[in-house]
Parts: sequence; C-alpha cells; structure tokens
Amino acid sequence: MRKQLFPLLFFALLWCAWQPNYLKAQVDSFKLYYDIGVYELTNAQEKLLRDHLKQLDTANKYRIQVKGSADYLGTPESNQILSENRAKAVFDFIDAYFDTLIIKNEYLGLGEIPVKGDATQLIGGVQEDRNVTVYLRYQQEEIKTKLGTLKLEENLVLEDLNFQPGRHILLKESVPNLFELLQIMEENPDLKIEIEGHICCHSDPNKPDAFDIDTKDYKLSENRAKNIYKFLIRKGIDPKRLSYKGYGFQRPLFYPERTSLHQKKNRRVEIKVVDL
Repeated sequence: MRKQLFPLLFFALLWCAWQPNYLKAQVDSFKLYYDIGVYELTNAQEKLLRDHLKQLDTANKYRIQVKGSADYLGTPESNQILSENRAKAVFDFIDAYFDTLIIKNEYLGLGEIPVKGDATQLIGGVQEDRNVTVYLRYQQEEIKTKLGTLKLEENLVLEDLNFQPGRHILLKESVPNLFELLQIMEENPDLKIEIEGHICCHSDPNKPDAFDIDTKDYKLSENRAKNIYKFLIRKGIDPKRLSYKGYGFQRPLFYPERTSLHQKKNRRVEIKVVDL
C-alpha cells in the first residue's frame, strides 16, 4: 500500500546539448523530491511523470537514466538502499508506462549526499538531497552517423569504461556507458567487436596480468573484458558478434602513472571494431 505522504515537489525542465566523445545527444532532465524515508511514488509524482513524458516525440526513441539519492539522516548503508529504491521505483514506473518510447537503460542509487557545513545545525535533514533525477536522451541517429565513419580495426570511442581497483567490476559511474555500448550493438546488428581489457599500476609494461581479487587468479584484464562480454550476451547480443582479450599492462593510456587519475583511466576496457 502506498504511503500517502505529501512531499514538496520540485519540477525543473532542462534542454541542452550533451556531447560525450562519440555522439551528440539532446538531454531532458527533471527531479522529484521526497519526504524522509519515503521511496514509493505518490499520485502527484506519478502525474508529474505522465505529464512530462507525454510531451516527448513518439517518433523517437529515448534512453533513460534514473539517479536516486538520500540526505544524511540514517546510516550510510540504509541510505544507499533508500536511494536505490527511489531510483528503481521511478525507473519501473516509466519503463512500464512508456515502454514504446524507451530504449531501456538503468538506474543508480547514489547513497547519501555529504552534508555541507555543520549537520547539528540542520533540522529535519536536507530535502533537496532526498531526490530522484531523471535523464532522457535521444541519440539514435547520432550513433548511426558515428558508426558510418568507422573503419575496421578502429576503436569505437565511448566514455570511460573503468573498473574498481583489483577487480573486474565496473565503477558505478561507468555503468551508463556500458548501456551506451549495449544500445549501439542493438541498433547495429552487423557490428562485430573485440572487447579489450587493461589494467593499471605496473612499473613495467612487459609484466604479466594482475591478480583479480574476486576470481583469485592472475587474469584481471581478461576478466574485465570477459565481464563486459558476458553482460552483452545476457542482454541478447549474439556471441558470434563478440570476442574479448586481456592485454594486461601492455597498452597503458598513461605511463608512468603519476596520479590516481592516471591509474583510474588505465583500469579500463576499450572496444575495437572487427566488422561493420
């Protein structure tokens, strides 16, 4: 049964140009705000979603990204769960109600937003931190245009696909970019790719692959590539269109690695076009 609470709703509509490395896409974003501990949608919030999405051009397809957050009240663990539940509730509503408009994507729970200043001076938490942000991007034609310029053996330039240190698990911030890749594969059925895994933090580029904390073997770069490979297959991409390979520390983007950002950028997967 839905909690019949009446949160303060704030609705912001923003149209802008969004330019990652390989395409230009138009973004529409807006926020929903929540009372303390609430994640289920109210009738007012559902109406807000319907009214907004009815304005979209039904001739186009969109990808959706939903990000939920919480304020400092509660524990970090409970706030992580709460932020994920908020994002999931909004995502599920949009996905079910507007299925014909949506190229399915993902939702993320960002956890609690750190307090700015002295939390003891705040009463009732920070409502602006208890929110869900919805992003809708139209980009289908731009992807096709980019693919039309690609050559065999050329790397498809995506935003970063970076991994947690010592693991074959993507960073949360890289998850949307994984769905960008999925969308490209779905919309271009003749495209075949090789998924190339890489690692960081070796002093010698000729050293072998690194240790994977999760699998307890020395195949970290291969496991990173294999993880993306398995994700695409689970989402329905034909395995015949995919291959993967680990390159260890043979091809660092930054060498020597002088900063933590250099290390982060080297913990990556790249995509090479095998056939168009």
